[in-house]
Amino acid sequence: MAELVPVPYFHVVFTMPQELRALALRNKRVVYGILMRMAWETLRDAGQTNLNVALGGFAILHTWGQDLCHHPHAHFVLPGGGIGPDGKWKTSKPKYLLPVEKLKIIYRGKFLQALEKAKRDGELEFSGRCEDLARPGNFAELLRQSSRKAWVVFTKKPFANPEAVLRYVGNYTHRVAISNRRILRADDETVTFMRKDYADGGKQKPMTLPIEGFLRRFLMHVLPKGFVKIRFFGWMAHPVKEKNIWRIREQLGGKLPIPTAPKETMIACRHCGSVRIAVVGIIPPRKASDRINDTS
Repeated sequence: MAELVPVPYFHVVFTMPQELRALALRNKRVVYGILMRMAWETLRDAGQTNLNVALGGFAILHTWGQDLCHHPHAHFVLPGGGIGPDGKWKTSKPKYLLPVEKLKIIYRGKFLQALEKAKRDGELEFSGRCEDLARPGNFAELLRQSSRKAWVVFTKKPFANPEAVLRYVGNYTHRVAISNRRILRADDETVTFMRKDYADGGKQKPMTLPIEGFLRRFLMHVLPKGFVKIRFFGWMAHPVKEKNIWRIREQLGGKLPIPTAPKETMIACRHCGSVRIAVVGIIPPRKASDRINDTS
């Protein structure tokens, strides 16, 4: 709630074509990074061109579909509008932010250019299913084939209210490929879980996999150590976010004030010197014997 502004919020999803997924699986850090950066650059440039504003937002990387297959895509949540050249907030139309068909073309070009640069810079590894891409001409042909495809970028309807934004964030930010509640049963040979069958109108149906196949699919979605899956961009980037939120709220009438703790609980962060740290409680250290015996 402390980071919301009183405007409509939009949801934009960026994907990549099937042809590039094996390369992404072999080079997660590089290709997933390209996906998130180029998607943001696409939104940033479109905001400047179509609205003459600086956009802001955050993105969450997902790498799975309902059947746990590899399906890398990024969800962007964007406040409807941006900061104009004069520093003033400009709100977008209530149900329209940017032209999706243009986003698809721009994003495709940026992604493939970044991928080609990563190849030139020696950042990509070609092994396993990607071994053939190391041979002369094969990587360039992959890029040509991908450039001829229509890439999928789509928008969902704006969030109904700030609480809906929070529900979305809470549901997806720390989710792994599958939740426990979707697993119906497991034995020494198989795992059965529920999934949405989008080919049949999104109906919930059980799916059974050999246990090795289930584990293989699940482990595909383990991210590289230190990879940041939730990123903030534009005027919502961490160094400038707080200042911009205050400024936007002031221009829009001061709605949705930032909650603050009582003055006596505010302390300065020893790392950055910020005084916007509120003491909620102290968690005492636990004895080693407590940790060993704790079965909760």
